Amino acid sequence: AQNPRGEDSSPEDYWTVGAIRGHSFYKVLSSKALVANILNLNDPKCLQDLALAQDMIRGVILDSIFRQVDRLGNISVDQLQHYVDRDGKVKWDDKLSDKDKADAVSPIFALKRIMYKDNDDGMMWGMNSISVTPILNETHHVDKTIYNRLQWLAGLMQDSEPGSDVKIKDYFVRFVHVSGDNYDKLKASLLKQASSLKSRVEAKDILVDLDFEGTMKKLYAKEVEAAQTAAASGTQPGATSPPS
Repeated sequence: AQNPRGEDSSPEDYWTVGAIRGHSFYKVLSSKALVANILNLNDPKCLQDLALAQDMIRGVILDSIFRQVDRLGNISVDQLQHYVDRDGKVKWDDKLSDKDKADAVSPIFALKRIMYKDNDDGMMWGMNSISVTPILNETHHVDKTIYNRLQWLAGLMQDSEPGSDVKIKDYFVRFVHVSGDNYDKLKASLLKQASSLKSRVEAKDILVDLDFEGTMKKLYAKEVEAAQTAAASGTQPGATSPPS
């Protein structure tokens, strides 16, 4: 999340629900088919839609939990440089150093990423609906990282480990600086969202198959293996090129 100054950082099209539905990445989120059947995951061209789809669903889930009522119009887009390094990790930044470029075993991809700005007007607990609710309701894909972490945190808030509920509340009150009452409402909102997503996943209304980083790693797994083999033998791998 960032808070860039000036509305010139906003995308050309104002982020209404209708505008979001018009983006190609939204066709991925709204389809009930497997992501692998919607996009050619063997083609690097799929990475842009995967990145934006993952950014959007993660933001929508968080906004739903925190009851962020003023999101539409407060979404920005930035172009970041992405690559896979010799350790097989996917990395990205706005600018890459010479070391970063030397460490890349994949081509460097300039991809648009969603940035959430003006993160105020949250914790509106009395609101039954928020501006991005339709997006979440129409979404049929989520990535396993945010899904698993949300279920894990919901478990801790319900004493999945002895005393974990008290420890989580203490953290939010002492370090995040929310009031005890606000935490109780946040907890209720998070548990509701975790339960809703779990029910939809179990009913196969949402598939946990959105995986930007995993897809990028697979695209360049051979290059990573070659770089690691070369490093072990003390030789340098040849130049890489996008898979055909």
